[in-house]
Amino acid sequence: MTAGPTSSSSSSSRSPAVASSHTSLLLTPQENSVLIRLLGPRCVSLATAVVQIYKSESPSHHRWNKRSCGVACFVKDNPRRSYYVRTFDMDRQMLVFDQEVYNQFRYKTPKPYFHTFEADDCQVSIDVTFSCPYLAIVVYRTFRQVEKKVLLNGRKPD
Repeated sequence: MTAGPTSSSSSSSRSPAVASSHTSLLLTPQENSVLIRLLGPRCVSLATAVVQIYKSESPSHHRWNKRSCGVACFVKDNPRRSYYVRTFDMDRQMLVFDQEVYNQFRYKTPKPYFHTFEADDCQVSIDVTFSCPYLAIVVYRTFRQVEKKVLLNGRKPD
């Protein structure tokens, strides 16, 4: 499961409330802190999952090839005014996969733990088997809300 979002605001401050990132109970508090740092300034994880990343590459797309293990986040990147699917390698403390959610982006869940989408240069799948089953539902619902907002507004997030 993920920790729920929180927001904070100060009556003495005129800046809008800033949402907190979702973290993972499967990570230690230190790993969650590293994850928040890796997300970057003014970037918020709307959903977080421990995952394996697979890619099906051209020309045949006949099988999935495991590419990475790590923590996937559905990120609202405020400086870039867009949403991203980002995966971080927690051992190396670095970004290993980054895909912007474009206008025609389609996120599919053929199985509750197996999510797929078309990236810029290949098909990608995210296996959330390592996470609890509830987390797969949270990730899916969160992504659907973001996708709907992007499609309805026809523009990048505020």
